[in-house]
Amino acid sequence: MNGATTVNKEITAPTTATFQVKLDKPGSSAEYNVTVQNQGKLNAYLESIEGIDEANEKAPTDITFKLSGITRYTKLQVNESKTFKVIVTFDESATSLPEESKQLTLKLNFAQDSGNAPEPEPEVKTMTQYLIENKLQDSVLDGDNGLVAINNSGEITTDSNPREYRYIGPNPDNYVQFNNELWRVIGIFDGKLKLIRNESIGSYSWDSSMINDWSSASLQQLLNSGDYYNRTGSHSSNGLTEDAKLMIETVTWNLGGVTDLNDGLVQSFYNDEHGTNVVEGHTTEWNGKVGLMYLSDNGFATSGGNTTTRSSCLKIEQSSWHSDCYNNSWLNNDGVYWTITPYSGYSYGVFMVGVSDGIAGLGTNIPNASGDVCPSLYLKDNVEYVSGLGTQEDPYIIK
Repeated sequence: MNGATTVNKEITAPTTATFQVKLDKPGSSAEYNVTVQNQGKLNAYLESIEGIDEANEKAPTDITFKLSGITRYTKLQVNESKTFKVIVTFDESATSLPEESKQLTLKLNFAQDSGNAPEPEPEVKTMTQYLIENKLQDSVLDGDNGLVAINNSGEITTDSNPREYRYIGPNPDNYVQFNNELWRVIGIFDGKLKLIRNESIGSYSWDSSMINDWSSASLQQLLNSGDYYNRTGSHSSNGLTEDAKLMIETVTWNLGGVTDLNDGLVQSFYNDEHGTNVVEGHTTEWNGKVGLMYLSDNGFATSGGNTTTRSSCLKIEQSSWHSDCYNNSWLNNDGVYWTITPYSGYSYGVFMVGVSDGIAGLGTNIPNASGDVCPSLYLKDNVEYVSGLGTQEDPYIIK
């Protein structure tokens, strides 16, 4: 139960179960474990599943149902059991509570398996589910690549409830085909996949008015309401497609500022970004779709190297990193890139990261200076994994 309460539960032996659940607010969800057992004398298979699609098409569409753990053609031999989940979710992007209830009548139709039943259909998984279940690693060798869980200190953890998941290393297999181009997965945050475009869309000023408040910045407007978002003008060929926009979640971006680089540990940057230290009058949060990477994203992506481990890199001020640290962070691309992280000491400083003339660095620049722009965004929870290995040649395909 996540913001949900079971109002009534009734089991009518042997084949019917009824649940009534109250979802309190957008983002609420409930999962029910249901076990089906073959108590007959013949082997069976699940010939069809009725009700899910029909229920999801009905209003209110913010309430959706899905199954997990069972698919069409699942086989049950005599006395064999199968436990699966029935999941109901209230879309967190909903802006109001529905005035009517919604009902799912789920029916599982089994048939005799005489030995020629089709193989069970693969279970549809969200991209987040797929990565956590199939790609998560307990550890990564120094200088190597992988998806790992991160604890509250930014270190790799095996805790079942980590702060977040991140791809680390010089070149992990985190490529995704999105918007008809290559993007990469930064990580999974609050259950949502965060992407960044693999290549810059060009060189732009962060804000033409010299103000480091992302909520009003000219670059923010370009990405969220201007030519890039609308695929018009100079971005008629590389702006967001309508299909891509349907996959993007509106989220709250933290806009806390970094005061200086004197305590330049990556974890300190992260804490500042999630804080409220900004220039007076500037916003500390922004609700929107398209942003940029954080200063801390660049640092947490390192896996360390042969002479300095990842843990050691995180204990060194990022401005003093040597090659083992910055060469093994895949977000340190050639070029100098804007982040979304402002300088909190005055209103005309924004942090940049990247590699210039073979030297990696980070620092602030005035908002109306030019810098490379790699848009970043979060995908909706229901975006599904279709295929792919995550390599540049065989990226993940999603829908």
